[in-house]
This record gives sequence, C-alpha cells and structure tokens, in this order.
Amino acid sequence: MQSTPGKLIGVSLGPGDPDLITRAAWTQLQRRDTRWVYPVRSGKS
Repeated sequence: MQSTPGKLIGVSLGPGDPDLITRAAWTQLQRRDTRWVYPVRSGKS
C-alpha cells in the first residue's frame, strides 16, 4: 500500500484586525478536511 503525503497549510491572523483575512486563507478554513485550533493562553503574558 502506498501512502499519500499530507499537506500542512498555516494560516495566521497576526496582531492586526481579525476581520481582515485573505480570501485564500478563508477558503482553506472552509474546506471540509481542514482542522484548526485557536490557541488560548491563560493569564497575562
């Protein structure tokens, strides 16, 4: 059995306005096979 290599696509919103996301990034987030998490920090940094 031959395995298929995976693909990692990183999407970052950065420190600016979170409403300003590129169309390419939004398209990737809308894909059914896309899994994403939003890291949450507890406490102050």
